[in-house]
Formats: sequence, C-alpha cells, structure tokens
Amino acid sequence: MTSIILPYYNRPDDIFDACLYSIANQNCNVDFEVLVIDDGSDHNIYHPFDVIRNYTDKLNIRYFYNNNPGFTIASFAINIGIKQSLYDYIIISSSDVVWHKDILKNFIEVFNKNLHKKIVIGTLVYGLNKHGTNKFLGLPKTERLEFDKKLNLPDLVEYKETMQLSEHCLYIYEHPKRENGIPLNFLTGYYKELLLDMQGFDEDIECGEDMVFIKRLQLANVQPIWLDLKCLHLYHYDSVIGYRESPRKKTDEIISKLTTYKANKNI
Repeated sequence: MTSIILPYYNRPDDIFDACLYSIANQNCNVDFEVLVIDDGSDHNIYHPFDVIRNYTDKLNIRYFYNNNPGFTIASFAINIGIKQSLYDYIIISSSDVVWHKDILKNFIEVFNKNLHKKIVIGTLVYGLNKHGTNKFLGLPKTERLEFDKKLNLPDLVEYKETMQLSEHCLYIYEHPKRENGIPLNFLTGYYKELLLDMQGFDEDIECGEDMVFIKRLQLANVQPIWLDLKCLHLYHYDSVIGYRESPRKKTDEIISKLTTYKANKNI
C-alpha cells in the first residue's frame, strides 16, 4: 500500500536507528515497504547496513547504494526510490526523523480519500545539537520544550531507554504550521502518480531540490494537507556543512532554476 523512501548520506548510526525503530513500531496494520537510498556514504565511519540488519525481521526493507563515493544530490536518491517503489502511496522522510507511532495510520487515512492534487505534510518539532541554531533554521523564537533525555516528548513513540539521544536534542523547537505553504521535504506523502507525472525531482542542481520542487508543486496548483501529530526531526549539523561551504554559488543556482520554472509556467 505505501512505500517509505529514506534518502541517506553519512547519517550517525544512533539517529538512523531512532528513525527505523519508530517506523518499525507504527500502530498501523497495513502493508508497507521501506527503501533506504544510500548516496555514497563513508562506511568506515557510518554503518547503515549494521543498523538495517536489526530491523530485517520487523520491516520489509530494501537498501540501495550509489557506488559513486561522496554525496551526489538528494534528488538522485529520491528519484531512485520513486522508480523502485512498489506501491501507489509514497512517503519521503528524512532518515533523521523519529515518527509518531500513529503517523503512518494518519497518512493512509488521507491517502485513501483519493485527493490526487494534494500532498500530505507531517508536522515536525526540531531537536538541535550544540551546533544547531534557531536563526539558521529560520525558526521563530519559541519557548523551549521540556526534554528528559529519553525522547519522552508528548505524543511521540516511546523510545528505547538504552538509546542516548540527548546530545542531539540539547534544544527543542516547534516549527510553525503554515496553512497555505509547502515546507521542505522532511516528511511528506505523495501519490506516486503525481510524482511520475512531474518526472520526479530536478537532478540538475547541487542542492535546494526541495525549494525547486515546492515551486513546481505550486505551479501545478498542488495543495498541502497538514497532519496534526508531531514527529521529531533530529536535525544534525553535518547535513548543512556542504551548503555553507559556498552559499552564494548554490543560492544563485537555486534562484536561476526557480526563475526558469516561473518563466515557463510549467512543472
């Protein structure tokens, strides 16, 4: 029924394990598969297959590895997942998101309404490590939520007590829900038919594929549906270093691509 695509690149093992654990413990009795698309991670430091091995008896999980060493582009990994997926409903999730135990059930309930010009958005709270800043993520100044080092946030799946994730969650922020806006692609559900019609994500840019895809969705008059349940995004600093290396060049690249789509008025 549902294919869950997890693009993966140099993800800390404990964070990746938290993601898979939360997916394996969903309160939803439906068929689903998990596709992990590894975009050339350094396996001397990160060990995704060792983590995956712990869930092969709990999840229908497939692992794909891009033999090109080093990060290619997130769009490339996502598009591989779309092509390899077996089901009509697709959820694209960052591999550092811890799912609420009922979120898959909520996704399915909306998918079954056959709203093909809609996408389904999972609401997130952000757990930031010592390198994370409120300013960088563009989050509003909000009260810090209580966190007891066991991931015992309200409404989130109860996590293994043996897992120590406190270093990744020194700060917890709520992200505002924009009713008419489409957020970045950290936890989003699509009808596969829509993704195929749009020919997947743009692979011609080095980063910012989410922003370009959002513009294409808006040009296609696709509207978001927000889910109320909150999931935890363990946003880790390593994932943003590449963007900070040459922000001007990459920002110009994104703006150029967005301008092209807007001028052509197509997806």
